[in-house]
Amino acid sequence: MNSLLKKSGATLGLVGLLSGAGLLMATSAEATVITCAAKANNPHASSHVSGTINAQGTVTCDGAAAEMYISVILEKSDGRNWQGSAYSMLNTKSGSANAATSCSNGPGSFRNVTYISVQAPVGSTGNHSETLQSSWVDVACGLSAFTLQPTSAFKAVDLSLAESKFSFDQ
Repeated sequence: MNSLLKKSGATLGLVGLLSGAGLLMATSAEATVITCAAKANNPHASSHVSGTINAQGTVTCDGAAAEMYISVILEKSDGRNWQGSAYSMLNTKSGSANAATSCSNGPGSFRNVTYISVQAPVGSTGNHSETLQSSWVDVACGLSAFTLQPTSAFKAVDLSLAESKFSFDQ
C-alpha cells in the first residue's frame, strides 16, 4: 500500500506491511543532499612509516553513508603491485585505506589504484562505485633515494591526486 498521509505539516509515507501491522516512516518535506569526495593520492615516500612507499585512498562525505568500502592497490610500472588492507564500515562519514611497499622496491614509477563503493544513506536509494587512478609518479626513498637519485630525497612531496565528487538525494 503506497498511500501518503499529512499530519502536523510532516509527510508520513506508508512504506509496507510487516506481519500484518502497518509500518510508517516520517520523511522531511525537503530533500537532503549528501555530498562525498573520493581521492586517490599519489604514491610517495611515507613520512609516517619510515622505509616505505605509500598510497592512500579516501572518501569523505558531509553526511553518514549507509556503508563505505575502500580498497587500494599500489602499482609499479614493471607490473608488480601491492594490495593494502581494505576499509569497510557501516553508517560512516569518512574512511581511508592504504597500500605500501618497502623502499627497496624502488626507485621506480608508481601509481595508486583506489576502488570505492558507497551505499546511499538511509532514506536514499542507490550506491556509487568507481575506480580512481592517480598519475604515475617517480618515487625513490631510503638508500635508493641517495644512491640512484641524490636530489629526490630533498624534493617536496607531490601529493596531487585523482579526485571525484558525487552526491545522493535523501
